[in-house]
Parts: sequence; C-alpha cells; structure tokens
Amino acid sequence: MKTTLLNMKRILLFLSFICSITLSANAGDGTACNNAIYVDTAYTATLGAGDYWFMAETPALPLTLYFYPEDETDAAPEITIDLSCTPGVYDDPEVARMVSLAENYGLSFPMVYKPKAQFDSNDKLVYTLTFDESYRNMLFNEGVTYAIPAYVNLVLHGNGSVHVVSTSTFSQCSDNVNTLGMNTALQFMPEDSIITYIWPLGEWIHERYRITWEGEKKLEMFTGENCTVTRTKGVRNWYVLPDDQVTMTPTRASDWIKELFQTDLYVRFYARSQGVLRVTSYEEIAQITELVILGVHAVIDHDNLLITCTLPYGTARASAIKGALDNPNDTTKESYILYTAYEGEKPVADRRYTTLTFGDKVYTLNIEVAKSAGSTDASLASIKIDGLELVNFNPSQLEYNDVEVANADFLIEATANDQNATVSIRRATTIPGKTEITVTPEVGTPQVYVLNMINIRSRNTRLSSITVDGEPLSGFTPDQLYYRQYATAIPVVEAVAEDSKSQVLVDQAKSIPGFAQIFVTAEAGNTTAYTVNFSLDPSLLACVTDAVPLSLDVPVALGSADSIVVRVPFDNPAHADSTAWSGKRISFTWSGQQDLKVYVGTTCLFDPSQPDKTLLDSFVIVPEKGTGTRVIYLTPQQTLAYGRQSIDGGIYLRFANTESANLTASVWTPNCQNSSTLIDINDELFLPASHNSENVYKFYLPDWKGKKVKISWEGQDKMTMWTAHTCNFKLNSGDRNLVETLQYQASDEKEIDDQHISGTNGWIWKCTLGSQGSNKEFLYIRFWTDGYAGTLTTKQIGGTVDPTGADAVRREPTLGWERTETGVLISSTISQRVQVYSLQGILLRDCQLTPAAPLTLPRGLYIVRGETETGLVVTGY
Repeated sequence: MKTTLLNMKRILLFLSFICSITLSANAGDGTACNNAIYVDTAYTATLGAGDYWFMAETPALPLTLYFYPEDETDAAPEITIDLSCTPGVYDDPEVARMVSLAENYGLSFPMVYKPKAQFDSNDKLVYTLTFDESYRNMLFNEGVTYAIPAYVNLVLHGNGSVHVVSTSTFSQCSDNVNTLGMNTALQFMPEDSIITYIWPLGEWIHERYRITWEGEKKLEMFTGENCTVTRTKGVRNWYVLPDDQVTMTPTRASDWIKELFQTDLYVRFYARSQGVLRVTSYEEIAQITELVILGVHAVIDHDNLLITCTLPYGTARASAIKGALDNPNDTTKESYILYTAYEGEKPVADRRYTTLTFGDKVYTLNIEVAKSAGSTDASLASIKIDGLELVNFNPSQLEYNDVEVANADFLIEATANDQNATVSIRRATTIPGKTEITVTPEVGTPQVYVLNMINIRSRNTRLSSITVDGEPLSGFTPDQLYYRQYATAIPVVEAVAEDSKSQVLVDQAKSIPGFAQIFVTAEAGNTTAYTVNFSLDPSLLACVTDAVPLSLDVPVALGSADSIVVRVPFDNPAHADSTAWSGKRISFTWSGQQDLKVYVGTTCLFDPSQPDKTLLDSFVIVPEKGTGTRVIYLTPQQTLAYGRQSIDGGIYLRFANTESANLTASVWTPNCQNSSTLIDINDELFLPASHNSENVYKFYLPDWKGKKVKISWEGQDKMTMWTAHTCNFKLNSGDRNLVETLQYQASDEKEIDDQHISGTNGWIWKCTLGSQGSNKEFLYIRFWTDGYAGTLTTKQIGGTVDPTGADAVRREPTLGWERTETGVLISSTISQRVQVYSLQGILLRDCQLTPAAPLTLPRGLYIVRGETETGLVVTGY
C-alpha cells in the first residue's frame, strides 16, 4: 500500500478530462473507488441515481462541482471526501501524518457535504460545491505535492447533469506549455523568448538539481505563477545566468510550494545569444559512509540506524570511539569516520557513547569489546565478480541488491581486511539468487555479506533514429542529445531506441517556438533525454504582413476567385493576448448568395489545392435552417483548439468562392437555435458512454415533409429519444412540452412516415400547437442512454426528394471507424490522404488510406480529417 501511495504522481481529489469536445466516462467507470473517474481540468456527463467515485490531482484544485437535477423535487446530492476507500490506507505514514494535521485546518476525514441549491442565470436549479480550499491549503502548507490520494464519493438521488470545472492555473496552462525535463539540455536562440515553460516543483520536490547556462552572453530567467509571465508581466523572480545560481533542494521547493499554493512554476527565458540551458540533478546526501575503530570496520545499518562492531581485547571502548570521531574523513589514521554533509552536520556521541547523532539521525552504537585477545576485524577489503571490483563496495555495508552477472557460472572472490580472518563463500547456483560471504575473525562475531544476484540488464539509452513528421532528423547521431530545426506547424516527433528493451517516451512540442523531449529508459532504469528545439520557419514571415486582419463585427470584402488570406486572432492561450478569440463563441456570417468554402491553416502559405500539415480544417458556410442566413457557429471548444495550434498568435483563412460578398465575424450568444445540434436525414450520430440529456439536438421539420425515414439505434443498451417543441424541456417535469417519446432497444429501428411528420396530430401539427416562444420549424430532441454508447442513424427509405434541399448535396461519408479490443480502426471507402490529430491539435498520423488498407490506432481520442470530410471525432476507448 505504501509503495502504491507514495509513487502516485499526483494527489487526487477529483478526476476526468475534457479538451476540444466534452468527453464522458466509459460504462462502469466511477462505480467504485478502484475504477474512479479521473478528472483533470473539467468533466461533464449526465448520470442516473446512484453512487459515483472520482479522483483528481492537487494542481487542479480548487474544483467546483455543479449538479443540475432532471427532477427538481429530488433530494440534494451527498458528497464525501476521503483520503481513500482502500482498506489499510491510514496505516501509511504519509496519510497518517495528513490525518493528524487535518484538524488544524478545520478538516476531519471523511468529510461529508450537502451542496447548497441555487438558480443559475437561466433560472435552472443547480447544486454547487467547491473542493476544497482548506484541503489544498493543508497540503501545500505542509509541502505535500504528489504523495497522498484522495477520493470523492458522489451520491445522486435522481438523474441529472454533472459538471466539474477547474479554475486553477494548472488547468489553464497544462495543455499549452511544455514541461522542463530533468537532466536535459535545451539549445536557445534569442527568438525563443515567446515560449513559456512549466517548472514542475511538485514533481521534482524530492530532487536536488541546478539550472545552468552555457553561452557567450547572458540568459535572463523570469518565473511567475501563471503561463502568461513575461519580462514585464507577472514576474515572481528574476535571474541572470550564469551570474545567478539557481539551485533547488527539497526544502527550497517545499517552501516555494507553500508560498505559491501551487505545485508548478512558470518560466520565460530571454537569451541574448545562442547557448545551452541545462537542468541537471545532483546528490548531496548527509550520510555516514564508514566508521573504522582501531582498524575494525563497523557495520552501518542506515535503515535501522544501528552501528555495530567488536573492538580488540583490552580496548577502552569510549576512548576508541572518541578517537575515531576526532578524525573525520582522515583515512591515514587507525581510527576515523567518513561522512558527507551539506549543512555543516558533525557526528556527535552522547556521554556514554551509546548513541551517535548526525543531523536529524540518531544511530545506536552497538559496539562491544572482545573477551579474549586476537583480531576482531570481520570486514572485507574487496569483492570481485569475474575479475571486476563490485561497484560501490563499502566494507561497512553488508547487503547489495541487483548485483548483475552474465550467468550462474560467475567467478567471485573476496579478500578480508585482516589476514587472520577466514572467508567462506556460498555462491548462488541460480540467477536470480543469493550469494553469501562469511568473514570469521580471529575472535569475535562473524559477519555475513549478502549479494542478491540478477542477470545483466542493459543500460543502453541511445536512440537509433529520430523522425520529425516522418522525415529523419537532420544531423542526428546517437551521442548528440539536443538539436534545433525549423518548423511550419507543430510537428510530431518519433524515435526508436537502439535496444529493444529500452522504453521511449516522447513529450511533443506544444507550440512553435517550442521543443520536444525524448526520454529513453534502459532496462536497468537509467534514463537519457534527447531534446529537439523548433523555431519558426523564416519563410512564414514573408506573407504575414499581406494577410488581411479580421476584427469583430467589421466586414471583410472577398472578391470572386480571390486569393486573399485573412488572419484571425485565435491566439494560443499560452500567449494570453486579451484580444484573442481562443475560447470564445465566434460566428462567421457570409452575405453572398452561394455557399462559401473556408480553409483553416496555421500559416499564410498553405495551398488548399495541395493540402499539407499546415491545413487544420475546412468548413462550408451554408444557409442556417430556419433563418436562411449563411452562418457557421464555432464553439469555445473549437476556437480553443484552433488557438492551441497557432504558431504565431493567429490562424489563417483561405476561401473557394465565385462571387463578391462580405465575411463578418461576431461573438454569438447561445440560444435554442444556435446551440442545439442539427440531425439531418441520412445522418449518423454517435452518442458516447454517459452522453445523455445535457445536449440538445433538433430536426428541421420542413426537410422531413413528404418523406419516409427510418431512425435506427445500435447501442450497448436501450435508448430513449425524447422530443419536444421547445429546447429547454426537462425529462422528468410536468411542464416538459413533450411531443413524443420513442423507446429503442439495444438494436432497434422505427419508421417515421409523412403522416407521422405532417399529418393531423403529427410532429409539425404538435409543434405548431405548442406554447408561445416555440419554433414551429424544429423538433427538439434529448437522449437518455443509461450511460452506454451507441449510434443513431437516420435514413430516407421513401417519399419525395427535393433536388434543391440538403438531400441533393449530401455526400455519403467516406471515413468510418470502429473500436477494437486494443484500440480503434479507421477505414475509408475510397483512396484518400487521411490525417489523425490528438484533441490538442497535434498531428499523429499522415498517411494514404485505401479500402483494403485501414489504419489501426491505439486506444485514445482522435480527430480524423480526410480529403472529402473533416472533424470526425473518434473515441477509441
């Protein structure tokens, strides 16, 4: 239990994740503490009555929980915070320490809450609770970062929507900023000053390390509590390297965490010339390494704080010990003590020489005098294995772990310090196995040295190759650890280790300028880090000044067949431009009479006819159902995703248009018309696990007139489709304005004919008869899936076809996907180039797919773009 707790990378109090779309837990997740839902920066789902378990990380605190009940008469939810639901967790010393301190902060585990009821701006009943400033304060005040897990049990008495939101610095910055790596080197140029880095104080709290600079001129280092830190904004500390020394110890890191109330610091570097920044760990351990008294090597048991040995017959015990302590680190004396100290510690014995105090450690001195004459030295001078000295051998240390040998036929030799002592060896006969070396002195007690033998492990951390976007890294050699390269878009770095037993982990660049780090861990556990710094390709600056800036509510005129490039300020969130559109609701309105095709790219140079990795997306601005206005609405998640992929603070638009008209960008306010999702005829909608009634969908009824449509459901369980003539209806309320409720089994279909749609008492008639304020052209829909995933399809199977309507222009999808036992399979019905992105916008794959050659991906969440369609969201869990 202790190992599990202390090795956890982050303290947990609530968990999940969200990025460019809202994600939901898999079926069964969160039903017990051993499968708690992981919350990172935000979590959204609709849950039924029952118990749910969550976990979260300390940097995400405080988190606020919102619960919107479907039935406002249900009892308030109950929330319990505990350090764990695992038996025996309170036996762990770190947990016990936190429990003992909790009362000082007004906390008592477990903590039980009933959140208070409020009404939001839309007059909806909501229960809210913020977790938990007192808990966070306790942890940070005590310098605790990633050691202790905590769990949250949420008890719901009815169906409702749960939202968990973090407002912490961590949630704002974690997806946009690269983390500094330990024992790495970064090559800097002056233009890299726009990059912000995360300095993970909490992750490195048990390390001792230095940050140094090697360059012709100085490097300025500015630290702040937010990723928006610059030379003049949000500065906490300012260092000039190499003049200032930046050296970190656990005590200093703990003090900073207490002061900051967060486990991450943010750093900007301003290089005045080219140079190399290094983050290197070092050891300064205050420890007694050897104690020799009258030629006898004492055994030092650091775990149990015990020092033992037998002195020669007739020795004055106290005088002998004092003589050794009087000669620190002087091996020329017959009696001496060797130790390392970093805060001036000195070993001091009590008056009776029964204890030895060194720093905060108190050793028991179990030192005796032989009862007869003769040598009492039972120590070894050396141990050799296959002719080589045992690494880190110390006569005062009796046990050695992970002693590596090629096979069980190894040769072992041992020499005693005293020629009168006898040495016997019981060699391990199998590997792994134990070798025991017994040293019997002339008089006194024998000592046994134990070697725990294992097979030789590889320490090879060299790479055989590094590729950037599939191309070999220029100038790569296995012995060079840092590189620099130009980039036109956020690249994808991949690497292969020389040794197949080594593990390779790549931390991709989050921005340009930026860097990717490759961590290679050998079989033996030693790690080497390679770093690739990326600079903005100078060619990108050539056309930036020619791009037309787009401002809110200011029309931009586009000519027919115009090659104009428009720059949109979807600034990267890490740049913190107050005018940026990233994370806002932005609409584009086109005044032309024909649809407008829009291409979205990270640079002003991309060519839509020859798409490359700088092309992010494309969409068509078409008439909005119900208004006829040509407009497209971008959600905050979409604009945030665009911003994260910006490499110079902007996103660039190109167009395919055949008429002159105006394009206008505006901020839009959500309403039933623009915030609900349209489901067309011949459409397919995937509802992931736990995706239920919090989202509203709609049918545009004029498109359904005169048609016969089959609505099918393929899911893991049954599904209920609730329909109404207003979009703000509730599933379990008497005034929900329902039109019809359709029940589906796990695999089911229902045919909807024109009489059902347009006839007397049909959908259109019921919507027309609806209450004031209803839009008579739309049927609004909510789904309840009992927490299981599935796919809804609508397919026309009869009736008329409108040659000018959506049916005439709709193309059958060419891309498809399905989950497998190990991941997800992407297929294409045609031969086309396909690009796969992470939800952070990082390009993961760029390949040619054919019907006979699908693409297999590991478990994960992806956005897939083909030549004929974009934005396919794949949930491969």
